[in-house]
Amino acid sequence: MITVHIEHEPIDLGAPVATPAISIEGIDAVSFQAEPIGGAFPGSCILTAQVSNDGKHWYALATSVTLAAAGITDEINVTAYKWFRVCVTDTAAATAYCVITIHGEAFPRGT
Repeated sequence: MITVHIEHEPIDLGAPVATPAISIEGIDAVSFQAEPIGGAFPGSCILTAQVSNDGKHWYALATSVTLAAAGITDEINVTAYKWFRVCVTDTAAATAYCVITIHGEAFPRGT
């Protein structure tokens, strides 16, 4: 089984930034988790899953996957993509830091 598990350095939710891209080639599904550092998750902030096939041009999924509070997403099907990241699409009113953890797996296939 192929897995990917990345805990990124804290990101500032008060700026329009993204986590570093991770390769998800061969991965079937991912989820991401957001945990604020030293306080509550800012109410005005939205984190969005983004995918790419070239690692340069990024797009939200056809069915957008977002978090507007601390927590974890449901499984996100990524079989058609090569790269994945999480982007701060609506920023917080002030500096607030959050740790983003991304986990993905490839499912066994019949032979």
